Amino acid sequence: MKTPKARLKREKIITAAARVFNRNGYAAVTMAEVASEAETFAGSLYYYFASKDDLVEEVLNLGIAQLAETVTATIAELPDDLRPIERLRAAIKAHFFAAIEHDELVMAYWKIADQVPDAIRERQLERQKAYGRFWRDLILSAQKEGTVRSDIDARYISLILIGGRLFSLTWFKQPNDPDTEDMAEIYVSLTLDGIAAGPRTKPEPRKLKRPSRAKGKQKAPKTKSASPAAA
Repeated sequence: MKTPKARLKREKIITAAARVFNRNGYAAVTMAEVASEAETFAGSLYYYFASKDDLVEEVLNLGIAQLAETVTATIAELPDDLRPIERLRAAIKAHFFAAIEHDELVMAYWKIADQVPDAIRERQLERQKAYGRFWRDLILSAQKEGTVRSDIDARYISLILIGGRLFSLTWFKQPNDPDTEDMAEIYVSLTLDGIAAGPRTKPEPRKLKRPSRAKGKQKAPKTKSASPAAA
């Protein structure tokens, strides 16, 4: 059983690794760089982790686990009779604060999850899918209640909820800032209410004019629409 001092040292190494992976990606990072960031000797890292792959997998495990566990625990503590929209509101807010609290691990996760060896990536995909299913269930319940738009696939909504908060970590990282609570409320409001003032209206479809194919004019290149990432 590791001593408290050893546990703290291990946590320090994981946090340092998250920072380095987030800065440089997976492939370019060496154990020596992680040791330097953690202010220790490279050899001591191998007391805690047998290899770079073992270390990166622990960073990924914590990056998704701490986020998911915080949010799911928050929802589990809510009254059973709470309306689905209020459960979703609480989940969005918990996701906001959890991402700030564990920002280095969360950012490293989303930075390198697709860069690691296939075996590690496959194990992480299962964790991603489980967290995505948790969000889709919340959204589907609110859609069934009629408090969330049902004309948008719940999967896409969950991607926006998760991804939008992760992007904001690049510019908002002060968990003790007095404005954090206000930012959380803004995030919830923008997510659930949007930015449009007044009733939502469906835009009229517009027909785009085709480029002229007259002699001497170049044919406009075709563009491919981006497909959303799978949860």
